[in-house]
Amino acid sequence: MVQQQQESSSHVDPAPLQAAPIGLERWRTPISEILSEIRRGQKPREMVCLGCAAKVDLVDTVYPVLAEIAPAIREKTPINLQPRDDVYIFDTDGQIDITRAQYSLAALLEPAGCRAVEQDVLACRPDGAVLLASFTANPTREAFRDAMLAYLESAGRAGHRFTLGKGHTVQLSKSTDEQFLMVDYVRSGRGPITGVANNDTISTIDPNLCHTNWISVFVSLNNALNDLLLSGVTQNLTFHPSYDAPTRQEVQSLKDAIARYQERFRDLDIRVVDHGPLGFGIKAIGATITGTSVLEVPRNENLLEGQILIATRPAGDLAPLTLYLIRQALEEDTSDLEDLRARVLQQMLVPNVEAARVIASYLPDKGKPFDPHRHLTSARDMSGPGILALEELAQDSGRDIYLHNLVLHDPRVADVEMPNPTAGTNGAILIAAHEAVAYSIWRDLEETGHQPWIVGRVGKASDDPTIEIREDLRHYRFLDARGAPFFKNSRWVACRKGPSPGPGRR
Repeated sequence: MVQQQQESSSHVDPAPLQAAPIGLERWRTPISEILSEIRRGQKPREMVCLGCAAKVDLVDTVYPVLAEIAPAIREKTPINLQPRDDVYIFDTDGQIDITRAQYSLAALLEPAGCRAVEQDVLACRPDGAVLLASFTANPTREAFRDAMLAYLESAGRAGHRFTLGKGHTVQLSKSTDEQFLMVDYVRSGRGPITGVANNDTISTIDPNLCHTNWISVFVSLNNALNDLLLSGVTQNLTFHPSYDAPTRQEVQSLKDAIARYQERFRDLDIRVVDHGPLGFGIKAIGATITGTSVLEVPRNENLLEGQILIATRPAGDLAPLTLYLIRQALEEDTSDLEDLRARVLQQMLVPNVEAARVIASYLPDKGKPFDPHRHLTSARDMSGPGILALEELAQDSGRDIYLHNLVLHDPRVADVEMPNPTAGTNGAILIAAHEAVAYSIWRDLEETGHQPWIVGRVGKASDDPTIEIREDLRHYRFLDARGAPFFKNSRWVACRKGPSPGPGRR
């Protein structure tokens, strides 16, 4: 039989060897598969917050309240509050364990709920904690402050010192009975490597797809992973999904999609630990993800004057999906948006692994200092805030930032009626580095299939950090809204010669 096969095959020209996909192509979902799913996918019966639009407002609510309560927490409790970073960062021996606890926000305001928190901390004796809090739409600052104080003061009464790391606040609860706080208590032996942990949880990514659809699940898990990847972390990835749904059938659909994600991206060697659904009957999908690195992690406060800011790809992931929804509601033609919608979903379905590898190649070994002439010093997720990430970087670093350019997926993105048309989910990564290093990073990103662009440049130190917006960008109407400035602290400046996107480029 073998001989017969050999003889018959000798008359057939051998098929050319197919090279394995490299760079981003290795991770892409074909457009045809996305379009097929869109056509046959079940539509939701109700609209929910799109992607990272589910977040509680960071600038007006979360950050001011945390700054307000921080002195009291430091004075009254042994809890350490980590600076505002995209991930919880800690030293580890590589063994990281998560114990998950859930508390109704209403119960936290009662003595029994406070005792439950105290007992959990005593039982877990964590090194750190990653939080997920869910509120009803547009919670007041008072509601957020009361919830955070109730938890932190109760945890502090245990007398155990730990670090409050990354927190994530969303508005996915439909009623006050559904408001909750999920706490993933992190334990790890101290050691010579870097450990990171992050939670991101959303509801859905496309308003015309159910939140249980595999596209929504894949994007949400990529979104949670993104904050580790921007830190250059790709090793020992463990997913602790944070998911929920109104029915058992929907819960099972989410479980199936998570398993499909693990298989699709098996080259990442992902481990999944399923703690079960959250149990509040809301539409939620995300994860707490942990990982390790033998490198230092870039910090937001590491910006230096003169550094160039590079984004790894165009911004504005959610605006095309919102525009599609608006057109549908007005019973207008959407045929011209079909390709854009599919391309944006394809972008979000790609985990930023290749960008992570580029970032990691410009980081110092653990315990070594950052050399600005060799290393990038800062990286930040543009997923939720889009270019508002510039303002967060300015505040964290105490430096002005010059906004030189804005690159969107499509010119129509800028005119969509939404507060921030640059927002995304599993979005671009913003990288800061001195000029020569930045150009090298640019080349590496391009070689892996990215579409990097120069956002601007880091300015001088300031007690009142300001975003200086290039005058030529006034044609973006959302940046020039009278009476409601896009950035909290900004000013228009005359056009300056911006940083070149690369050697010999214009």
